[in-house]
Amino acid sequence: MISGDARRTVLRRGSRKGPAKLGVCPLCGRTLLDPEIDHMQPISRQGTDFAENLWVICRRCNRTKRTQTRYEFELRMSES
Repeated sequence: MISGDARRTVLRRGSRKGPAKLGVCPLCGRTLLDPEIDHMQPISRQGTDFAENLWVICRRCNRTKRTQTRYEFELRMSES
């Protein structure tokens, strides 16, 4: 479970820098109409709930990514 502190840090960070600042999903480039906090390294694969492992992506990418790492998902997206 993501703590309130980690959630606030990620949302604040996402609103100030990087693609999330522009309201764009960093994975697919679509507008973040339905943003979700996701684990770059999934919990099921030894990821943590620390803010450094969390990012804001769109619901569609979060559902498609499932238990893949960020790297695996980006690689799969570039192949299709």
